[in-house]
This record gives sequence, C-alpha cells and structure tokens, in this order.
Amino acid sequence: MNGEKSSLVASLGVNVPTGNYKISGNPCSSTPNERYPYMMQTGTGSVDFSPGFTYLSAGNKFNWSSQLIGTLRPFKNDIGYHYGSELYLNCWGGYKIKRFASTSLRLEAITTAGMSGKDATLPMTNEPSSDYKNYGGQKINSYLGVNFFLNKGFLKESKFAVEYGIPVYQNYNGIQQGLKGIVVAGVTVSL
Repeated sequence: MNGEKSSLVASLGVNVPTGNYKISGNPCSSTPNERYPYMMQTGTGSVDFSPGFTYLSAGNKFNWSSQLIGTLRPFKNDIGYHYGSELYLNCWGGYKIKRFASTSLRLEAITTAGMSGKDATLPMTNEPSSDYKNYGGQKINSYLGVNFFLNKGFLKESKFAVEYGIPVYQNYNGIQQGLKGIVVAGVTVSL
C-alpha cells in the first residue's frame, strides 16, 4: 500500500546458515579444542524466516513509523538445537525543528523465546554462556535522538543521526547481562 503521505510495506526474508556454529578452541579452560559457547559462534546452522511489516506516515514537520519484524526459527541444526524465535516492534516519531535538523523519539520492544535443544558438548556448569537456559527474554528500550541534514552540494539529502537510549523494561531468561544505556550513531549518504 502506498499513499501520498503514507506507505505500508510487507516483507519476507529467509536466513540461510552461512556462518560457522562449530568453532572450537581453548576458551580459558583446561579442555583443549572445546567448542565455544553459543554466543561466540558466527552462525546458527539453521534456516530462519523473517516476515515483517513497516508503516510510515510523512508530514511536513512530523513523521512517524511503526515496524513489526519476526524471526521464526522452526528447524534445529545438526547438533540438535535452535535459537528461540524473536518478535521485534519499533515505533518512532520525528519532528523537524529546522530545515537542517529534527528530533526523534523511539520505542523498541523485543521478545525472544528460549533456545530449543542444546549442544551437549558445552560445559554448562563452568560457563554461563554455555547454558542454553540463559538465552531469550523480553526488553523495552526508549531512545531520544537528533538528526542533522545536509541540504546543499553533492551530499544533498544526506544526514547524520545520533540517539541515546535507556532500558524501560528488562526480563531475561537465566543469567544475562542487562543494559544500562546505549548510543546509536549513523550517517546516511545520498549520492
């Protein structure tokens, strides 16, 4: 759906396993060539699906958007586990205060199911990140941001953005490190 000042986009992605999920080494233990914990692997070994919807409404001074994206992980890898499915909601509003600057407020909510199955070779008792029960949970973060637009020259319509976020709600499965604050910065270049 695409209107004069609004649009709705539906998407569907497929994540194929390209990263290694069987990396081994000597991670501070006496066991040589031990497989690294889940979070230290570069892949998952499973096929995932990512459906999503994004709605955008644009006005002269005020814009807002809402995005809902899922990551469905129905298949286990050949070791016998898969990460939990995830649901991500992102809502933001922006107000143009000058021709070259705007402010934004954003709220993101993420819920992730726990892992299904486990890697039986990992030493769960001496390494918390090796325990499959320490994955998943829910969190809500809020962000305040500012954007600066370049309106002249060959970088016309490019922008610099920075946001600062704090957690509003955190409920993690098992033992996980919480978030105290986050800074997000980016540059968008239009040539």
